[in-house]
Amino acid sequence: MGYELYPARRFSYGVRICPDQMYYGHLSGCTYSENESWRKSDPKGIYAEIQADATQVWPFLAKYLMATA
Repeated sequence: MGYELYPARRFSYGVRICPDQMYYGHLSGCTYSENESWRKSDPKGIYAEIQADATQVWPFLAKYLMATA
C-alpha cells in the first residue's frame, strides 16, 4: 500500500512512568524488551522506567529537561 517504500522507524529513547509492578498487567505486557521483539524500539536505545505516579514525577522531569536543553 505504499508504506513498504519507507524505512522502518524505531524508537531509540523512552521513559515510562507507572506506579504499578509489571506483573499486575497494567502495562499490557508492553515492556521495553517486548517492544524490541516487535521491532518498535532499537535494542541499542536508552530507556528508563520510573515506578511512581506520573502526577508527582512529571513536573520534575519536565523541569530537568527544560533546564538541560
